[in-house]
Amino acid sequence: MQDFPNIVIQGSELQLPFQACLKIEKFGDLSLKATESQMILFNIYDDCLTSISSYTAFSRLVFIFHALHVNNEKAKMLLKPYKSMVTEAHHIWPSLTNEQWIKVEFSLKDLILLEYAKKNNVNISALTQSEIRDIILGAEITPPSQQRQQIAEIEKQGKEVRHLSAVTTKTTNVHGDELVVVSTSPYEQSAFCSKTDWRVRAISATNLHLRVNHIYVNSYDINDAGYTYIMPKNILKKFIRIADLRIQIAAYLYGVSPIDNPQVKEIRCVVMVPQWGTHQQVYLLSPLPNHDFLKDLEPLGWMHTQPNELPQLSPQDVTSHACLLENNKQFD
Repeated sequence: MQDFPNIVIQGSELQLPFQACLKIEKFGDLSLKATESQMILFNIYDDCLTSISSYTAFSRLVFIFHALHVNNEKAKMLLKPYKSMVTEAHHIWPSLTNEQWIKVEFSLKDLILLEYAKKNNVNISALTQSEIRDIILGAEITPPSQQRQQIAEIEKQGKEVRHLSAVTTKTTNVHGDELVVVSTSPYEQSAFCSKTDWRVRAISATNLHLRVNHIYVNSYDINDAGYTYIMPKNILKKFIRIADLRIQIAAYLYGVSPIDNPQVKEIRCVVMVPQWGTHQQVYLLSPLPNHDFLKDLEPLGWMHTQPNELPQLSPQDVTSHACLLENNKQFD
């Protein structure tokens, strides 16, 4: 994961075969029997989350998908060894007890390891527990024979190195204590280097509230016949304090008009909805928020941050605003 304050899920090196769910006969039958376009929702866990933890349910799903991926026919036989087993209409997997599922998981695990052993011409008993775990999760690992050969070569090189250079490193912990570490192996001397500047941005973000002291408004395009918006400084200050120097954030604006002057719009609140952003654009939920607090307020628009100032609206802002007006007629 990277970036601050947003969390961006990066691609994993694990190859989890989620495409194996398309091999399930129930989905195939629905496609063949369909006479028109439909949207059908299934819970991939069925109702097993009521009796087991989410971690166990996901592990079971990995077993099933990987087994269906390596050997579809045998995996289906292991999932439903008896014809008397029933699969409910709103479920994907057979209705089994927890004890029966444990036996099925062991059988699926043996099937996955057997297919791997056949493919790479290795003995299952020669696999270590870490190798078995990597095989089940779909990680790309070197066959055990070649891997052990590489380990032997590295150990041989280590024996040939008689003179090791020691490196002394002095650091200070949060309590101010000085720590002296002496390292001799290369991996102990390597320093972690982040690909992003999230730490610098996180420290710099603590000074964002100082920018509220100097606020400038462009007046070249102000029309006397247009609306006048009043933004409370405390709301603007709070919005800027939670922002980031690079990743954009956005919020919807809600307010009211005085009874004697409908051309004035007083912004009463800023609504932060679930979102994710980049340095170029921020993506918001399409429907406007619905809450009792917003009943007497009218939507006035939306605002967002950006890392640098532009002389005009960016194409991303124009597109986002057009989609907002199209999907929410309240702004009309």
